[in-house]
Amino acid sequence: MDRCWRRNRLKELKERENTLKPKNPIKAILDALASQRRRGETALIVRIEPNLIQDAMNALPDYRKVFAPVVPGLTDLLPIYEAYERVQQAEGTKQSVLLLVKCRTTQEFRDAIPPLRAPRTRSR
Repeated sequence: MDRCWRRNRLKELKERENTLKPKNPIKAILDALASQRRRGETALIVRIEPNLIQDAMNALPDYRKVFAPVVPGLTDLLPIYEAYERVQQAEGTKQSVLLLVKCRTTQEFRDAIPPLRAPRTRSR
């Protein structure tokens, strides 16, 4: 890819980010996404704190959610944005949202991810 295009795309995407620390996180997440949609943006991106991961999952049941840890000053966002754009293109009709989780360490991100539940099996 052209380096200039990549740099401009990264700058454009960074300008749209807002870290949410609201009193009502679900409303703030939905408001941020609605605002991006009104502006006609196709890439829906929100930056959240780790403690809002579960709220974001609950607030966005109709969206494909892509969570990515971001350690300020250490994380290269360009590969994250590129992967997100590939997900969007592959999804077709289902709306995807990229949730950048602002962390001090990647372990903080892992600790904040809700445990995945194993599917229930029927006992006889």
